[in-house]
Amino acid sequence: MSDMERRQSDVEIALLRQDMDELKDSMGKLENSVADLLEAWQTATGMVKFMKWLAGAAVALAILYSYAKDHIK
Repeated sequence: MSDMERRQSDVEIALLRQDMDELKDSMGKLENSVADLLEAWQTATGMVKFMKWLAGAAVALAILYSYAKDHIK
């Protein structure tokens, strides 16, 4: 292997290492974004469950009110 080929090989290895470092940084940012998205998804799921419960409670109260209005005098 000639000196020129060796230098070129060293440059290619250095560039590959730089690319790997950039890829690691990008993966770290992506992991943080996914974690934030998961947290938002879980919060939204909890809100939907609460709204379903609240709607059921409102319907039950409306039925009790309607029954009381018609049958209790």
